[in-house]
Amino acid sequence: MPRTIKNPLARSWCSIDPGIEMGVACWYGNTLFAVHDIAGKGKTWQVAADDAVAQAWVAMKGANYNRDLRMVACEWPQYFNSSGGRVSAQSGSLLKLVTVCGRIEQIVKSEGWGWKPVPVNQWKGQWKKEHVISRVTPLIPEYLREPSKYWSTHQWEAAGLGYYLLGDI
Repeated sequence: MPRTIKNPLARSWCSIDPGIEMGVACWYGNTLFAVHDIAGKGKTWQVAADDAVAQAWVAMKGANYNRDLRMVACEWPQYFNSSGGRVSAQSGSLLKLVTVCGRIEQIVKSEGWGWKPVPVNQWKGQWKKEHVISRVTPLIPEYLREPSKYWSTHQWEAAGLGYYLLGDI
């Protein structure tokens, strides 16, 4: 039985695991067709964040080749009141992540694409990256199986977010 994305207007769409290092998964309907690994570069985190967001924009524009990109879904950060969550907040990591997410949202909205923030707790909660990989591996198309051996954890999580939106995980 064919799957349908929860947003019926979507033809091409992207799912993003955000950060200065991030993954951008590009979809056509229910089919994953590309997964980009992005690493922002710069002397400061702000410059690296700008570089990462610019690279993500290029990936999203690539998914818009027929001018039919309809939606961008992005994992949205949440604060967890745990020892790890407190360390993340105190180190500034949470601020950096929120900044990148805001910049991505700004680009998406300025392009006129749909924006869907997905709280991390909603789609994966406290799953470890290895669990995401084990859930996504059987779902990826055959033509991406060999390249997936070299994917970063960000690429796996971007694909995982997309499969979550499709109802597969």
